Amino acid sequence: VGLGYNFSKHFGVELQGVGTEPDVRSDGAFGKLAEYSNISVFGSLRYRYPMGDGRFVPWGLGGIGWSLNAINDATTPRVKVSGDGSTIAGTLALGFDYFLADDVAVGASAQSFIYPSIDTEVFNKDTGEHLHGSNNLTSMALLVHIRVFPGKPRSADGTGVQREAFFDTDERRYYLFGTGGDHVFFDDKYGGGVTAKAAGSAIQPYGATA
Repeated sequence: VGLGYNFSKHFGVELQGVGTEPDVRSDGAFGKLAEYSNISVFGSLRYRYPMGDGRFVPWGLGGIGWSLNAINDATTPRVKVSGDGSTIAGTLALGFDYFLADDVAVGASAQSFIYPSIDTEVFNKDTGEHLHGSNNLTSMALLVHIRVFPGKPRSADGTGVQREAFFDTDERRYYLFGTGGDHVFFDDKYGGGVTAKAAGSAIQPYGATA
């Protein structure tokens, strides 16, 4: 979810919140150990290139933000999983909007979320074994979205409300948006024989082999 503001025909800014929650899983008998929650907030600059009457709008964005990571929903008291922390984060995306009406657009995008690695630990209380490692949640997401532009755009001279909007050709417009889709994590290592991957995922991380 997020909000944005187009301050010219081509440039705008966005504030976006994103959350993922991959499963932390053991290769052994324990199976799923916990969920690894990541909540990130990004401030981004977006460049738009309205085409034709402005109904179809390719765009790209880049931004920087902050992420909070926490272990939750542990499934067994016999294994303690650690990896909490907060980090800087970045995002890059390419996508498009298609206006269904003057104030509603739908679209799709490919968006990368970039994070540094966080130190992790897995402690088996039965054996006393400590496994140390690191986890990196950098991922690529394929997303669909909807944007809603409240109110009517102002006229070009700023003196009143424009009677007929021409989709995304107006210079100044606020909007709200929501996204949904799937993430592919590039690295699923967590520590020892423990991995972190999207729930139900059968996709191997980039560069890995079965």
